[in-house]
Amino acid sequence: MGDDQPGTSLQVRDLLGIGGYVVACLVIGLGLGWWADDSLGTTPLLTLLGLTVGVLVGVVGTWLHIRPLLTEGGAGDERGEPDGRPRPY
Repeated sequence: MGDDQPGTSLQVRDLLGIGGYVVACLVIGLGLGWWADDSLGTTPLLTLLGLTVGVLVGVVGTWLHIRPLLTEGGAGDERGEPDGRPRPY
């Protein structure tokens, strides 16, 4: 039914981990921006900057987590099978 090879697909725990990571990045970026705005009186400039940094860190972290799956036999791999043999068509 599913792909039983370890490391070649995302499991539910992986997806929950990625989601938690993205949420944490957003909350931390927003919180630090809000705190800096409150301290410096620059509302909403640093809040928006913190949120933007949080989004960027979340996207980059997600990409780094799923990139090995895309390059080592994951869906859409152009090299063929995970062992390097071409796919029979």
